[in-house]
Amino acid sequence: MRTYHLDAAAKMPLYEQLYRAIRQDIIAGVLEGGEKLPSKRRLAEHLKVSQVTVETAYAQLVAEGYIRSQEKVGYFVEAVEQGQAPAYRKTAKM
Repeated sequence: MRTYHLDAAAKMPLYEQLYRAIRQDIIAGVLEGGEKLPSKRRLAEHLKVSQVTVETAYAQLVAEGYIRSQEKVGYFVEAVEQGQAPAYRKTAKM
């Protein structure tokens, strides 16, 4: 499991630090498309932060299309080209 160094004394909230770190790993190709991310609980315990911190970071990554959530299975990295942001997906039915 990857370790992210979060600074509780920084002006930026912990969830945003985590979101940015994971997003950067996805863009850089460190985390590859289809790769399963740790559960919110497991990552929170590993980083010694609250589950809400991880949940908020994951929610932002889902909203921006960097990861997807599969109910009762977990979170998975979406395939993106290195150095590129993901294409937004429309999920609402019209």
